[in-house]
Amino acid sequence: MLKVFLRCGVLLSLFVLAACGGSPAATRVKQVLDDYTVEEFRVCRHYGCKQEVRVGLNESDWATITSQMQPIATSPADERERVRATIATFELVLGERAGVAEDLSRAALISGNTKGQQDCIDEAVNTTVYLTFLERAGLLQYHSVGKPQRRGYFVDGWPHNTAILVEHGTRIAYVVDSWFHGNGVLPEVVPLELWMSGWKPEVRKPPVPWDIREAEVGAQASD
Repeated sequence: MLKVFLRCGVLLSLFVLAACGGSPAATRVKQVLDDYTVEEFRVCRHYGCKQEVRVGLNESDWATITSQMQPIATSPADERERVRATIATFELVLGERAGVAEDLSRAALISGNTKGQQDCIDEAVNTTVYLTFLERAGLLQYHSVGKPQRRGYFVDGWPHNTAILVEHGTRIAYVVDSWFHGNGVLPEVVPLELWMSGWKPEVRKPPVPWDIREAEVGAQASD
C-alpha cells in the first residue's frame, strides 16, 4: 500500500511540474517571440505549451482587436482597462481557430482531459505574445511588456504564471492573468506585488468586451 501511495505521489508531482510548476512561460516566450508576427504565430494549448496551433490575423481581425484600444487611453489605468478588453478580444477571435474556444476558467492542474484547455503557462505565453503585438504596433502609451512571472514553489504556494505589463514612470508591474476565467473573458489586471501574495478574484465573473458581445447578439437576432 505504501509503495502504491509513493508511486502515486511521484506521478502527481511530475504531472504538476509539467503543468504550472515546471515549464516557465518566460522560457517559451524567449524561444519564439522574435519569430512571431501578427500574420503568423502559434497559440499554446493542452498545458505547458504541449501543443501549439499555427494561426494568423488578417486586416479585419486586427482591426477588430485593436479597436478596443481606441480612442487612445488618457491614463495608465485607462490603458490597463483597454488592454483587458483587447486580450479578451484576441481570445474571442482566435478561440475557434486554435481549438480553445471552450477553454474553462481556472483549468484544473490535475486533469485527465486537457484537450482544448489551457493552463497558466499556456495563458501566460499567449497573453505575452498578444501584448507584444500591441507594443510593436505602438498601441501601448503608458506601459511596456515585461517578462512573465511565477509565484509559488510548492513550499510557499501552488505554482502559477502570468503575463506582465510595467507602467512607465512608476515602474510598477501589473499582471495580466487570463487563467482565472474562460476563453474570451476579461483577464484580471492587478499589481504584481498583490498577485505574488496569493491574490485571486473572489468571483468567476463572465464579462466579455461589450461591443463584441453586442455584435454577436445582433448577428444571432438577424439569423
